Amino acid sequence: MGRLAGDNRVRLIAATAAGSLLIAAAVLVFAFDSKQRVAGTNLLAPLNPTVEIRPGDRACERIRHLPAGAAAVRIRGDAGGGEISPRVKILKGGALVSSGSAQGPEGAIEVPLEPATEAIRAARLCVSNAGPEPLLLYGERKRSPGGFRYRFGVTFLEDGRSSFVTRADVISQRFHNGQAGALGAWAMWLALALGVAAGALALVALLRRVWR
Repeated sequence: MGRLAGDNRVRLIAATAAGSLLIAAAVLVFAFDSKQRVAGTNLLAPLNPTVEIRPGDRACERIRHLPAGAAAVRIRGDAGGGEISPRVKILKGGALVSSGSAQGPEGAIEVPLEPATEAIRAARLCVSNAGPEPLLLYGERKRSPGGFRYRFGVTFLEDGRSSFVTRADVISQRFHNGQAGALGAWAMWLALALGVAAGALALVALLRRVWR
């Protein structure tokens, strides 16, 4: 009976150690995973097919706040199983601010912009279809003064990649801006510290129970 209890104890310790290592590895992967930096969006997610552009035509989306430093835009489009060939122009009034084109498989596609954008209010982003098939852009149905409109989503991307670790200062500052309490940005670090402490205490309690 004692041998069986001892074997179970070893298995429990091994499972606890393996689980802790897996959790630590997942946290490290999340923290250091490098992704394209997002400069901003038009607040529309590419959830459903919403706007069809026939070959040679274009569709435009009003951009209330064009972010600075965007070197590309990401849109999602379908073309009946073939490649898509979007051309993007960003306009302020009648003046061209930035433009670019791309070609690739349907789905999410990044269109490089030249030059990189400056911060502008009330711009317009137009997507032209340079392909032979109708281009179906993805977005959402939104309420407008004249009723509901089908609009397409746009994500503005900076030139470069970053991870949670390399952007920790920016994330902390944004968290601070969204908190009205006295702790401000420290609330985020306090929450992280409490989470780590709770996990450590739970692990210690489990190990103490095993060794009794």
